Amino acid sequence: MVTDSMDELPSSTDLDGLVERYLKEHDWEEDKAHVQNTSRAVRRLVRGLVDTGSIDEDDMRTIYNLCQNDDAFSPENKRERIEDLNIDDAAKEAIEDRIEDGTGIVGKGKYTVPIQGHEEVAFDLLSTAIESDDRNKIDAAIEDFAAQGIEGIQNGILSPILYFLHPTKYPISNDRSRTGMQNIFDYEMSGRLSGYLDEVDRFYEVRDMYSFEPNFRHLDSFFNWVESNDITSTNYYWVSQNDPAERNKGYLRSPDTYWTRDLTKLEPGDVLFHYWDSAVRAHSVVQTEAYEVSGSELENAEDDETYWRVDVDMEVFDLPRDIDVVAPILRRDEIKQGKGKYPINATGIQSSYLSNLTPEAANYLLNTYPDSPGGNDKQSRYSDYGEELSVPDSDVTVKQSGLHFPNEEWNRIRTRIREALISGNHVLLFGPPGTGKTKLARKVCEETVGSDQFELVTASADWSTFDTVGGYQTTTENRLEFQPGIVLDRFQKDEQGTPSNEWLIIDELNRADIDKAFGSLFSALTGESVTLPFDGSDGDPIEILDSSRGDVEVAPDKFFIPEDWRMLATMNTLDKTSLYEMSYAFMRRWAFIPVGVPDFPPDVEGDGEELADLVEQYVTVWNQGKAPENDELYEAIGRVWRAVNRSRAVGPAIVEDVYDYVSGTPTESEPDLVSPIIMYVFPQLEGLRHDGLEQVLRDLDAALEDNTDELWAVARDFFQVELQRESG
Repeated sequence: MVTDSMDELPSSTDLDGLVERYLKEHDWEEDKAHVQNTSRAVRRLVRGLVDTGSIDEDDMRTIYNLCQNDDAFSPENKRERIEDLNIDDAAKEAIEDRIEDGTGIVGKGKYTVPIQGHEEVAFDLLSTAIESDDRNKIDAAIEDFAAQGIEGIQNGILSPILYFLHPTKYPISNDRSRTGMQNIFDYEMSGRLSGYLDEVDRFYEVRDMYSFEPNFRHLDSFFNWVESNDITSTNYYWVSQNDPAERNKGYLRSPDTYWTRDLTKLEPGDVLFHYWDSAVRAHSVVQTEAYEVSGSELENAEDDETYWRVDVDMEVFDLPRDIDVVAPILRRDEIKQGKGKYPINATGIQSSYLSNLTPEAANYLLNTYPDSPGGNDKQSRYSDYGEELSVPDSDVTVKQSGLHFPNEEWNRIRTRIREALISGNHVLLFGPPGTGKTKLARKVCEETVGSDQFELVTASADWSTFDTVGGYQTTTENRLEFQPGIVLDRFQKDEQGTPSNEWLIIDELNRADIDKAFGSLFSALTGESVTLPFDGSDGDPIEILDSSRGDVEVAPDKFFIPEDWRMLATMNTLDKTSLYEMSYAFMRRWAFIPVGVPDFPPDVEGDGEELADLVEQYVTVWNQGKAPENDELYEAIGRVWRAVNRSRAVGPAIVEDVYDYVSGTPTESEPDLVSPIIMYVFPQLEGLRHDGLEQVLRDLDAALEDNTDELWAVARDFFQVELQRESG
């Protein structure tokens, strides 16, 4: 079904003139340069994948991600996905150069391209599309692929890939372009992959009928231009019309253009709602622009005065819209939408002759009254949003991008996280500082639900349920209204209460007093609905609904927790004994997954090569697959890392800081490891006992071959203790 994100154009619209205006206003050269850059990147990627001889689901997803704009899928994420592919390095470098210049035009969409079980026909399609320029051959491959009936792959997924492979042959068929084809050019569009080639022919007809460039992006940009310039929008107004002569003869009049009665802003096609005798009794469509007439031509007017007049085509409602019913609805924030010069305020009807209305108010008056607006034109129950709120098991993705773990350790971490999320658990990653817990949680969310579908916050000892659940706050109008906290805010997209499934990452979770911060959420997190001690703007209590309550109507005072909503959290084990303990009632709702430090080679003679290899593996990841040859530096850093970890476990992120400092500080003498140890390692040693500090410094003496006088001096001052360099 085509969505109505773009209104239908009035029947009187001059399409030739509209396209001509677009051609003058739109910067096609800039637009073309961007899509050409993306096309070259996509073609290079598909060529590289086809050369490997096979295509899997991850490969197809990466191609689609490259077609997405940089807001929908960030350049960093695109580069990481390219690095993970099994294509040659030259292709990777060329594609990443293109990514640097900006790629993609498709907005946020599905994050999977589920071709599992259909890899061969997907490979045949891509290999045909990259190797042939014959549309007949490519069409046949498209038909074979569509015949598979793969659930979850329709035009919005495949057509961007085909477009960037052949920009003059295959248009992008997504919600916006199909809506434009239907509402502007009156073509029926289905969006189903089985009908894509029929839709392609309709795009060809429109492109050839008007003055669009051969590249289908030019037509696609036209739809975007129409939508962004509000070309198709209809304006709505309220008229307080007490003069029966105006109503009977179908016109409006005004003696001047003062803002309360300025008819010159009305345009043909605008919709008016006529109020008199305590009800909205009619609606009309504006037929003419405002024009001047003599009062002698009007009833009940001064003959020697000039008036503005607008003619309308009026239709009286069979059921008048009683003002006592209408006014409370029109005052709602989700209906008023912050509109200025509005007919209704807290005290009643304004005295203006002509006032502004919102599309939401118009829809209520036309289609919903006397029922409260629940959405004749949108999904109204939480169950209607099932697909939008769901996160299929196949979408749950745990990737190592930008992080390094030993293979066996990574396999354990990846399996545990994925199985926990699929099983319905929230995930808490715990371990020493610097092991990549926060970065890993962020990567899981980016890959699984998308970069704009999660929020990352850091816990605080000051947190209460006001911060997590919400509470009353004073508005700009000096009224108290309930405002959701960081948890409840994940479940609504807008003030209308449209449900959302936005995941949450809580960094350093155990810094919060869990019972104080999450008390009223405990029941909700275990699948029970909760009524909070707060009222919404309509006076109804605020409710948290569990996933079994999908039959409830969507409302601003209800927060629906989708079945697939998840939290991920991190906890430094270093903090565990000194900060708030987590109650058992809270812990049993989470899967605790350790993220530790690597095993170090034993401290024996000849261990240098193993230490250097260990550090080099991390440097390779930090440098995006390239590690300079510097075994002496790697060994030295490895010895420092091992020495510190004998007393206080620290992860590779701290070691990365040490490496970045040393590698970025050119010197002709020995590398300066003392400075980064003071800067980055000392803060991690807080809380060590006196004898523990001495032992770390002695171990560093051995690792740095006694070149550590400054370490001892700074340590005495930093930790404010007297330290003995010699043991015993």
